[in-house]
Amino acid sequence: MNYSIKQNSSKLFYQGACGSVALGDERESSQLQLISRTIKQWCVSIAVALSLAGVVQAQENATSEIEEVLVKGIRGSLLQSLNVKRDSHGIVDAITSEDIGKFPDTNLAESMQRLTGVSIDRQNGEGSRVTVRGIGPDYNLVLLNGRQMPVSQNGASASSSRSFDFANLASESVRSVEVYKTSRAAIPTGGLGATVNIKTAKPLDSPDLLLNIGGKLVNDESFNNRGSSYTPELSVIYSQKFADDTIGVGVNVIMQQRDFGAARAGVNNGWRSFQRGGDSGWGTLPQSGTGLDNITNPPQAGDVYSVPQNVRYGIEDQERERMNGQLILQYKPLDNLTATLDYTVSEFSINTQLNELGAWFNYGPNVTGNGGASRFSEGSIASALVFSEDHASGGHIADIAMAGAINASKNENTSLGLNVDWQMNDRLGFALDYHTSSAESRPDGIYGNTGSMASTVFDRAITVVNYTNDIPVLTLGLNPNANNLLQSSRANTSGSVFHNGTTINEIDQLKLSGNFELSGNYSLDFGLTQTTMNNRSAYGNVQRNTWNGVGAPADYPDGLWTLDSMRNYITEFSGINHPNMFHHFLRWDFAAIANHIGATANLNSTISGDNNVSAQYPCGGQRLCAPNQFSTDRRTEEESLSYFLQFNAEWEVNGMPLNFVAGFRNETTDVTSRALVPTATQIQWVSANELPVTFEGNNFTRLTGSYDYLLPSMDIRLGLTDELILRASYSQTIG
Repeated sequence: MNYSIKQNSSKLFYQGACGSVALGDERESSQLQLISRTIKQWCVSIAVALSLAGVVQAQENATSEIEEVLVKGIRGSLLQSLNVKRDSHGIVDAITSEDIGKFPDTNLAESMQRLTGVSIDRQNGEGSRVTVRGIGPDYNLVLLNGRQMPVSQNGASASSSRSFDFANLASESVRSVEVYKTSRAAIPTGGLGATVNIKTAKPLDSPDLLLNIGGKLVNDESFNNRGSSYTPELSVIYSQKFADDTIGVGVNVIMQQRDFGAARAGVNNGWRSFQRGGDSGWGTLPQSGTGLDNITNPPQAGDVYSVPQNVRYGIEDQERERMNGQLILQYKPLDNLTATLDYTVSEFSINTQLNELGAWFNYGPNVTGNGGASRFSEGSIASALVFSEDHASGGHIADIAMAGAINASKNENTSLGLNVDWQMNDRLGFALDYHTSSAESRPDGIYGNTGSMASTVFDRAITVVNYTNDIPVLTLGLNPNANNLLQSSRANTSGSVFHNGTTINEIDQLKLSGNFELSGNYSLDFGLTQTTMNNRSAYGNVQRNTWNGVGAPADYPDGLWTLDSMRNYITEFSGINHPNMFHHFLRWDFAAIANHIGATANLNSTISGDNNVSAQYPCGGQRLCAPNQFSTDRRTEEESLSYFLQFNAEWEVNGMPLNFVAGFRNETTDVTSRALVPTATQIQWVSANELPVTFEGNNFTRLTGSYDYLLPSMDIRLGLTDELILRASYSQTIG
């Protein structure tokens, strides 16, 4: 559904080769449009008839009218993109919207992959960041209306990228995306692969009145146990001009929601470091006896081999919401003066619940024992095709590992900007631009960015994993005391980890630029930019290392877990239906289990088994949750001053237009870095070569640095024909 109103005047006119006819008011548009089409059809018929009869003659005193043809829609969008590429200096690609609210794809990154040399990274099935000519996302600069925007990410460290994440911005309000594959003095530095400029609509550049309301219903057929397979996407775009086109107001509001699921299988913890045939020790194969007899094609002395550490299957239920809003106010008191004030806000949140089933290899004395035959690949470099362990014969029943996790995060971006464009006279113009912008990533719930708990059922007697199928096929022999069934009544919890992290990036930027026309064919571009960037990353962890179990299975109500099957979710790979596949697992009620542990484990006291023995949960001792204090806090401040000068010239060489652009950009940056680190209080002499350091409390350290670069650039464009252009570019940039 997409409905638009566009108004350019209070009257409708038809103007063409047959003359100009006033058709009346807009409220009569339905009838008048029919009259207009009829008149056009008559004109075409008359013109064709006269041409065939050979009676069309030129009249000396007749007034000739040339009708302007306006190409719109998809063809018009392609022509606009082509014109940007043709008329720009250097190598530039562009994508423009078909109309307001009609960008080629819902996600900007998905549209950019249409361009030559551009590929994208996907997160959760959507395009997120771009790679240009093999240079990764961290070294491609993304601008919003020519402004460097802040970047934040969820995790335990500050973002290593200065590129605005496309996932934070819906595409409905975007008019065009320009990709500069070569740098120029007038373009901000930071894009080694490319500089991408996202341009949004402005009311004074739109029709007098524009109202666009869009709605979509998205059907995601992936499994999801918490959300809906049908989710909405809504957009409202409004702009209008007032007071003889001197005042413009624009408002954009976009909301998108999506619920979906994902499943995975693999060796998440990797493979044991390479061993050599004949080696002994933990993680190696048996050298003699029953264990060696049960191996098919065992590695020989000197052969290099590796064995798996674990196998794991997981399913995720994900809920994602994206909201964008923008307010644009424009004032044009004079034909040569335009002021634009804009405020942009975006919010992107994603909530994931994870359930896992897995088995961990212990490399005990009965590795590759009587429980099953292991098999290795051929050759002097080998890996396990089938790997087995017999736990029961060694007197140790292992655990069936199951885990539950909640990952909940929210990204918020805001930007307030003011731009003043003043064409002082026919030869000199100035532009002043200021914006203050921030990006913050933080947890979206009491469990932090990531909260995870492990569950165990100590009934695993035999473990066999076959790696010759589409996915690893896990076969388990269970404890006979459990009747060879996975039962929630035999489950309890073990260790848990909760992480609380936040990253904040703030940018204040002031730019003054100008253009001075030296003559009809020569001009100078110049500019000065002052940028202050503050970056902070802080996090804290609380961990319970009670991996052997918390209490007894009888301490947990059976209703906290629900028996389920991986075959309900991993459906695309044939291995999941293997007759030997152990596919059952216990689905978690995460919040109920966290509350149950908190109500019975006296969490207000010192937590036994934690990495930090003095750590406490801040939720009143009644439930597990993320810490509310940061143990790590890192902050940097950058103050940058840049200026550029660019010379532009146009000539003709043998009737061919030649454009020449050359300039330089200077970047000077001062960096101050602070970090919260443990304070060393003493060194103890324990023995001859043992001198441990004792730490008490934390303190901030401070370091400084600076750099300065002069970056030249040059572009040449020669129009060989109307359809063929020769380009050459040289530039230096930094990332």
